[in-house]
Amino acid sequence: MDVFAHGLWSYAILRKSKAPGLVIVTGILPDLIPFIAYFIDQICIKGIKVKFGPPPLESIPNYVFTAYNLTHSLVIVTLFFGLVFILMREIPLFLWAWPIHIAMDILTHTKAFFPTKFLYPLSKFHINGINWGTRWFMVINYGSLLLIYFVILYWKFKRS
Repeated sequence: MDVFAHGLWSYAILRKSKAPGLVIVTGILPDLIPFIAYFIDQICIKGIKVKFGPPPLESIPNYVFTAYNLTHSLVIVTLFFGLVFILMREIPLFLWAWPIHIAMDILTHTKAFFPTKFLYPLSKFHINGINWGTRWFMVINYGSLLLIYFVILYWKFKRS
């Protein structure tokens, strides 16, 4: 799923959090962490080249794939949540945006472009899901988000 949709879905699902900004940030971080260094390299070092669509896989450095696998791993999330629980005796609600992000990507990434290896590093298993970039899926995804946000706003103003 695209990074903007992750932020919007995270907020829609976890809007009751005391830290809604952190919900959105946590919802997009699994994609930002692997790609931020790559984008800085592409823009600042190689110059701005606006091209739409995914870049060729062979042009993406290996560290991006490794970082992607780590940030999209339920194994890593579980270890991180365990550490947070040991230190804080609770898991803050905003952190749940991370596994929500992974669950969405499991179903919306194909094996052709950044498959979500959600058991990494224990396994490279992945599901050949729906391509989130296809037009019909984008229409359904953002149409659903629009409807959900309309309902959220309706409830909010109805209670006021």
